[in-house]
Amino acid sequence: MSFWQSRGLIILALAGSLALVMVVNALQQIVVRVDMAHTHFAYAQAYHLSRQHLAAHSMGSASNVPESSGAWVNTFKNEMGKPLIFAPAGGPGFVLNKQGSALTGAIGVTATNFGRDLILVRPAYRHLDQQAVTVRQMEVLSQVQGSHQASP
Repeated sequence: MSFWQSRGLIILALAGSLALVMVVNALQQIVVRVDMAHTHFAYAQAYHLSRQHLAAHSMGSASNVPESSGAWVNTFKNEMGKPLIFAPAGGPGFVLNKQGSALTGAIGVTATNFGRDLILVRPAYRHLDQQAVTVRQMEVLSQVQGSHQASP
């Protein structure tokens, strides 16, 4: 093999290595975005499920409003006690605290006012900013009553 042929192979190997590094970086970015979407999905699901639960109770459903943070977390589990949603980095998708888990992407759950107000916190996970929302039974009730009054 001549000197020029060996240099060509070296350049080809370097170009292949560079392409491999670019592919690995792109895959890592995809994983980060999927993890962020997973965390936001859990946050949105908890918001909608808690509103549905409070609305059903406000409409006279037999369901009781969970009175503690732990009881609310249990409402986000299936009949067998398994979490409906897991955190992107593993473990349950909902934790009992006011910050959530920036390590796993789990949503923080805190109940106040005997469970009639629920604070949900999406943690500062990956590139997401921390975000919190409070679901209040009185606000849900007024929205439910307003929508029934507007109905013919």
